[in-house]
Amino acid sequence: MVSTQCTVVLSQHAGLSWQLAGVVAQGDWQDLARALEAVGERKFDAILLPDWYSLHRVNFIDAERKMLAKTVPYSLEDELADDVEDGHFALGELGEGVVDVAVFNHAKLQRLFEEVAAVGLTFNSLMTCPVPNEEALWIQLGEHAAALLSAEASVVVEQRQLSAVVNSLADKPQRVVLLSDTVEAWPAWGDNIATPVMFEMLASYHDGIDILQGDFRKGIAWPALWKAWRTPAIAAAVLIAALIGQAWWQVGLLEARNLEYRQAIEKTYRDAFPKSRVVNPRRQMEARLSELQGGGGAAGSNMLALLSSLSTEPEAATLQISAVNYEARAAELRIDILADNFQQVEKLRNALRARGVSAELQNSSASGNKVRAKLALKEVG
Repeated sequence: MVSTQCTVVLSQHAGLSWQLAGVVAQGDWQDLARALEAVGERKFDAILLPDWYSLHRVNFIDAERKMLAKTVPYSLEDELADDVEDGHFALGELGEGVVDVAVFNHAKLQRLFEEVAAVGLTFNSLMTCPVPNEEALWIQLGEHAAALLSAEASVVVEQRQLSAVVNSLADKPQRVVLLSDTVEAWPAWGDNIATPVMFEMLASYHDGIDILQGDFRKGIAWPALWKAWRTPAIAAAVLIAALIGQAWWQVGLLEARNLEYRQAIEKTYRDAFPKSRVVNPRRQMEARLSELQGGGGAAGSNMLALLSSLSTEPEAATLQISAVNYEARAAELRIDILADNFQQVEKLRNALRARGVSAELQNSSASGNKVRAKLALKEVG
């Protein structure tokens, strides 16, 4: 641990204590920030007491050594109350086929970093509680719970169950140390250590496990980065959301216009070819236009010739043509016309016949004071 002027001991149950320039005090993060500011310091060393984590000892083979950060979480899966994905796994120093692992709740640890960053402070180091020697058992007392820490494991129990748990241990510890903020009458098997003495005792042991690993490794310093970039990040998120919203609006507008265009194409095709079955109006229209341009071979040429004869006949100009349909198999151009009288229909038929085009009258009927007729035009010879 790199030493600073301040060492902080953190307990989820008993709150925040620190030793600054040899003086022990308690309070909240704001109190700590003011105390550090008074000595011109913003960084501090911190120790998390056992109620923050569970301690496990994991065996491994040498081939796993480089992959332990990935393999250890899943080797402990059956021992954990929470999902592996919800945990932060801090590995201690590697021994001969064995490693101590402290498992934290990732979300709780993240909130701790946010609280520290919110008051402008930074962890210089963040360690677990030093591991007792093999003969000792440390018990951290909280308001309603107690955390037990031995050389191999840690566990949190309700205080009312504490005596029963300790007395039920198969291997009785030679010494039981109670870490508490107040000295109270506890069973004879415990040495009650108050807060000032606790700092001296923690300092006398080797360092615990470095918690600044993985997502919380020191190089990232993400809490400080988040504090510095929070406002720009929020502004960027709002801008991105606005751009996405605008893009969706434009997509919706283009889709609406595309629908309008498709409907217009279909209407145009139906107007031009009312009896044709509509499947893909755009391709069907292109095919029809190809026929009109001669792309349909002999059938296209025949249709153009009939249309030319009809469009250049003066008698046709006196009539209203309401529909045109070309039947390729019969090589016929069928037209529906509306005339003032039947004599106009006959004049058109005679004029087309003189041009070498037969105009068979398929049917006719009166429509008010007008005459409707259907003619089938076909080249003669």
